[in-house]
Amino acid sequence: MTTSALAMAAEWGPVVRAGAGRAYKLLAENEIGETVMATPASSDGVRP
Repeated sequence: MTTSALAMAAEWGPVVRAGAGRAYKLLAENEIGETVMATPASSDGVRP
């Protein structure tokens, strides 16, 4: 099953995952505890 979502991060604060749609829907919020200086990326695992 595939879920359309956006991952957003600020330099300071949590990484937020929100559903992609007309209305805002928070799917997850994770506190990293460190400075974030990169764009989050997700994958369906590592394939050889």
